[in-house]
Amino acid sequence: MKYQLLPNPEEVFSENVEKHFQVLFPLLTIELNDIDSTLSGSVHFILPFEPNDTVGLETKKYHTYYSRCNWLAYKVQNDKCVLEPSFSFLQFNYIKSHPDFKNHFGGVDSYLDNLSNDLNNELIKIKSNYSKIRNHYSSQTEICNKFLKYFEQYTEPFNDIDSTFPTQASPIDNLDYPITQDGRPFKYIGQLDVTDFTFYDENKKRISLNADFNIVLYYDPVEQVVLNTFSY
Repeated sequence: MKYQLLPNPEEVFSENVEKHFQVLFPLLTIELNDIDSTLSGSVHFILPFEPNDTVGLETKKYHTYYSRCNWLAYKVQNDKCVLEPSFSFLQFNYIKSHPDFKNHFGGVDSYLDNLSNDLNNELIKIKSNYSKIRNHYSSQTEICNKFLKYFEQYTEPFNDIDSTFPTQASPIDNLDYPITQDGRPFKYIGQLDVTDFTFYDENKKRISLNADFNIVLYYDPVEQVVLNTFSY
């Protein structure tokens, strides 16, 4: 399988690269043809910065059909992508542009009073760890294949969608697949375990992205939409 581990953001985002990379961290690029011979091009597994809540939980104002609570979509353009919803869909950006966020966010006063500073501090930490992880794995190419284990061992489609997204049962495997806005089933591509991006430095300090979940990726080749959900 052809893949690029921890690709440069310029290779992943087709526009507003710095704005995307502020809160979206590329983890893995794969060739679609390696998964499904009827598909072509590349897609990217991307970690959104949403450390305190489920993605989209508090930002309903910016939900779309595709991007909603625990779902996040990207539009693919020439093998690169752009965020499908507004950047304010992500909590970090929402708080910066909505000073009244405490009026409609859930949580006790002490949590909300500190939320902006807490997110800033966490983002600094995650950016630092992401850089360390990139440097670490760039010199450890012999172990990079572990990041493909979900494509090799867990090829069956994800089946824990419940009622969080409109679905359609496949007549082939009787599993539910998310459907596009006009009713076509997405193609399941695979999962990536974010906890794999962890190592211990020379001081035996654990370096991670503080994300204990799998990124589950679907793709629609007609509209060229990547659809992610997150399995905890």
